[in-house]
Amino acid sequence: LDIDYYRKLIGGGNPNNLGDLIDAPNWNQETIRNSGDIPDRVQWRRRKGNNRNQDIIGLNVDISLCRDLSGRIQTSGSVSCRFKRNNACPHAASTIFLMANYRFNENLFLRDFESVFKKTIINGYEVSQLTEVPLSSPSSLPSSLATDEPTISPTSSPSTKPSFSPSIIPSTSRVPSTLPSYNPSSLPSIPTTYNNTFRIAFSIKDSI
Repeated sequence: LDIDYYRKLIGGGNPNNLGDLIDAPNWNQETIRNSGDIPDRVQWRRRKGNNRNQDIIGLNVDISLCRDLSGRIQTSGSVSCRFKRNNACPHAASTIFLMANYRFNENLFLRDFESVFKKTIINGYEVSQLTEVPLSSPSSLPSSLATDEPTISPTSSPSTKPSFSPSIIPSTSRVPSTLPSYNPSSLPSIPTTYNNTFRIAFSIKDSI
């Protein structure tokens, strides 16, 4: 959102000099021929470079903000005068200096745009029907815990040391360990009920 639109239609230099305002980058009128039921279209093109696909397209409504097209628009939409140089259209006396105000003052444009935009989005509503939403930006910093609101504290840096490898030796304890083993076991685990059965059998054998 900026004033580039006005820079394309109004010349630079002295904002109070009409000649400077008229001396804007040139626009050329062209007719786009369509087929079937689609009518032909008249538009204005401003060259931006060697690549035609990057050209800027304008319509009569755009050009009329800085050029007076009154009585010069044909039924087809074509205009009988040019943007500048030979057979140039006269300047739009009622709007060219308003355009210049925005061309040279972006803050003025943003202020007026905000005012008009607010009127547009609340059109059809009473002020009493509206609820103001606070403008708060979420934190751009990650949080270590999930929260309802964005946190302003960053998470701690990841560890630079790897964790210990799992154990390759099975545990002999009946109580599960609260710590991970170092390496995965190469032997299948034996259910506790089988361990008890083996211990009873070995005890009977030793007593015989």
